[in-house]
Amino acid sequence: MYGLFTSGSIYDYNFISGWPSFVAGMTKAWLAFHLDWLSFDGDLQVIQYEDLCSDFNSSLTQITHFFNISISGKLRECVINNANGMFKRPKKDIIDFDPFSKSMRESIEKSKNKVALAIQIKLNETTARTF
Repeated sequence: MYGLFTSGSIYDYNFISGWPSFVAGMTKAWLAFHLDWLSFDGDLQVIQYEDLCSDFNSSLTQITHFFNISISGKLRECVINNANGMFKRPKKDIIDFDPFSKSMRESIEKSKNKVALAIQIKLNETTARTF
């Protein structure tokens, strides 16, 4: 897929020497994946993870509205009360370590900004078609 990357795992080769190219390749793959979804011509609902975490109830309403389904009060309450699920990885000790260099962070931010702009354009196009 990306030269050295066969399974998408950094552990496929030397971590130290391969990390910068791994990050670059995965950043490009992330960008391509999201831009591909945004080129979908049908109806598309975009809910960002941060919004899902900060206001799960509104996100759930958006999802059910998008799929044109309704859920009863009891079921809705159950979904909201169990939003975090039962299956979680155990918390590990937090290490104060940033694996990304300044240039890696800049590249990641550029990709995130491109996707954010593409989402905005998609939303504007969708809104224009509904009027």
